[in-house]
Amino acid sequence: MEDQNDDAVARSKRRSMIKRQKAHSGWRS
Repeated sequence: MEDQNDDAVARSKRRSMIKRQKAHSGWRS
C-alpha cells in the first residue's frame, strides 16, 4: 500500500511538473 501511495504522489508530482513546463514553454513561444 505504501508503495502504491508513493507511486501516486510521484505521478501527480510529475504531472504538475509537466503541466508547468508546458505552460512555461507555451508562454515563451
